[in-house]
Amino acid sequence: LFDENVDRIFPVLPKYETVSVKRIASFSVASNMLIQKIAEKMKDTDSLFQNHYSNYNKGKSWSAFSLRGYTSDPTFMTKPIEMNDDWKEEHKDEVFKMQDTTLMSKFPEVYQLLRHTFGSPTEYHRIRLMKLKSGDGELTRHTDQVDPDQGLAVGKLARFHFPIITNPGVKFTVWDIENKPNIVNMKAGECWVIDVRKPHAAKNGGKDDRIHLVVDVVVNSDIIKMMEAKQ
Repeated sequence: LFDENVDRIFPVLPKYETVSVKRIASFSVASNMLIQKIAEKMKDTDSLFQNHYSNYNKGKSWSAFSLRGYTSDPTFMTKPIEMNDDWKEEHKDEVFKMQDTTLMSKFPEVYQLLRHTFGSPTEYHRIRLMKLKSGDGELTRHTDQVDPDQGLAVGKLARFHFPIITNPGVKFTVWDIENKPNIVNMKAGECWVIDVRKPHAAKNGGKDDRIHLVVDVVVNSDIIKMMEAKQ
């Protein structure tokens, strides 16, 4: 029973858990050169991008391919644990293992960029190149809470965005723990962390397609420091 005369101890929310969307790095000349090299390779990759099925992919304007995932196939972008029971039953005899896809060897700059950003050793899960079409391409408001591995605490998967090709008309919105919208324009040459458990949305109001390198990283103490650092 509740006793108003007894002092209660309330848990303190760690600083990193208040992060919704935050720029964690602006890159050096060397890292920017890596981003430029990746951007150059995007010119010949239109056929690689596959529509990303979801209820919030408005007008089929969001597509991607995998550099690291649960099979070696770059078109396989699924995370099995997120799927429904019917899908799991259909694929029950298949073995899914985190691995680089057949396309990763064509993008050696990706791991170089990640080492520049996070140091070594750091553990990575899915790595994808994700495109949002120009002309009001949109991801409507949603959360990724269907993925139990996502989070900002040590051992969880934090999602980092590296803009490769973008424009000033791209707006990314993430709502914080008080449901306040934080609207940002992520620029090439930056790295951003997003807590995808919180509601988020994106819209490309510019004339150029937006392509981000999206990386799920296993959080360690160094990444906690990056997320908590003042800007």
